[in-house]
Amino acid sequence: MSKITGRPKKANKLEKKIQVMMTSKQFEVIQKKAAQAHLNIPGFMREAANKAQVNPRWTPGEVALIKHIIGMANDLHQLSETAKKEGALDAMQHFVKYRDQIDFVIERLREDK
Repeated sequence: MSKITGRPKKANKLEKKIQVMMTSKQFEVIQKKAAQAHLNIPGFMREAANKAQVNPRWTPGEVALIKHIIGMANDLHQLSETAKKEGALDAMQHFVKYRDQIDFVIERLREDK
């Protein structure tokens, strides 16, 4: 029986391949950052995938709050039309209610950030 020669097999074999389209500017940014980290681009991308944190644009809770604000904006528009027709004093009570709701939603959005 012959002795096995050569390099031992890697414990973490790279199995998957991805391709990403980007602009020249984005590629240059990645290239510069990889050079600053003394890594090649694939090594930099693997490190970024493991260590980088990406913040989502909106959480589901924030989306729900924004939809709620949009609904209130539509209601306020209808109230302003009512105020033009029937007088501002009647609509004032409704505006106070919506002002409090908007303040509540704004505070919730501030707490989430």
